[in-house]
Amino acid sequence: MKNFFNKGVIYLLLWCLYNLQGLLFQSGGVISQFLLLILLVWSILHFFLVNFKKRSTLPNFIKAVNVFLIMATVYGTILILSGQELFITEGEYKRVPNFYYLKEVLVSLLPIYPIYYYVQKGYINERHWGFLVLMFICTAWGEYLRFQMEYSKWAMETRSTREEFTNNTGYTFLSILPLLLLWNRKPVLQYGLFLVCVAGIILCMKRGAIIIGIICFIYFIYSTIKASRGKTRRMIILLSVFAIAGTILLVQDMTATSEYFVQRLVQTLDGDTSNRDVIYTNLWNVFINESNPLKLLFGRGANATLAVGMNLAHNDWLELAINQGVLGLVVYVYYFISLLKDASQVRKRNVLDYKILLMSTLILFSRSLFSMSYSDVDVVLMLAIGIALGSSTINKKNYGNNTIIESEPFDSYNKTLER
Repeated sequence: MKNFFNKGVIYLLLWCLYNLQGLLFQSGGVISQFLLLILLVWSILHFFLVNFKKRSTLPNFIKAVNVFLIMATVYGTILILSGQELFITEGEYKRVPNFYYLKEVLVSLLPIYPIYYYVQKGYINERHWGFLVLMFICTAWGEYLRFQMEYSKWAMETRSTREEFTNNTGYTFLSILPLLLLWNRKPVLQYGLFLVCVAGIILCMKRGAIIIGIICFIYFIYSTIKASRGKTRRMIILLSVFAIAGTILLVQDMTATSEYFVQRLVQTLDGDTSNRDVIYTNLWNVFINESNPLKLLFGRGANATLAVGMNLAHNDWLELAINQGVLGLVVYVYYFISLLKDASQVRKRNVLDYKILLMSTLILFSRSLFSMSYSDVDVVLMLAIGIALGSSTINKKNYGNNTIIESEPFDSYNKTLER
């Protein structure tokens, strides 16, 4: 235990603490601002540390994040210096501070650098998996509670009769799922924790998270059954049946006791997109009818969707098309292609790392279609990607490119230490 709480674990603990603002301490207060400052400085230092040491060996995804961050920093800085005032006018009327754009992108993408670095250095390894998973699951339930308290307070202040709300923590639970693939040696616990996260996704009633969660659930069951053999496979099949049955029972209970959940289901079946179809149509027309070649190529600037529409796009591709033009779309395509390319290369060395990257890519890409993805990547999802990329580099050094490993990502690293 002496070296258990090392720099890597402390870094992740601070992120969990920051995400519990509003529950443990005031949201947006001095403590949360101080924590964010520490985490951003910490992350930026590792951005330089990772990029200026053996840059040629970096995973493709890290290089793509580099490009995306440079682009976002330039556009975000220009927005801050412009002094422009932008507002969301759909539903409630509220001003969006200019620094929010850059802050959200930095908070979203910067954690990959220290996480990747600490995995490579062995500060984050299989000794920490159980603790980290439980830590992030507890943090997610804490965030869920905080949002419920905030919504209840809002209902009281506005004298609303609403008792149920859509909770954005559903995406936090969703981000934990790839990390649970690491528990393949303890299938009972793995399935139990997976069900806990699935329950959180359903209770949050966020339709996007539920749809992506279902796809991840199917892939999880398929991949675990396919990778198992003999008695283990029979046990995995039995656990899968229990998991599916438990999920169905929870949904049945929600439909019987929650009018709001039923309403959300009916809205989905009726094609109700919460006004997204109107937003998408308006922004698409703005983009394809752009007559200024510079705006077509480089966009109208960060958060320009608020200048030409009522709200943010809630679709990364349209958001980038308006904000950064063709340049932004090209960078985003490069972002996803790089992650898929890394997954393809990792598959040659470690199947488990490949599965983690594949599920992470699925979550990121799916969210990009109807939610905010690049500006809202949860740190636990970056942890999963960082583990897969970092441990795969270790496996590459120890085994070479032609060996396929189907065990834990850090097995080769640990065997090297034992020697």
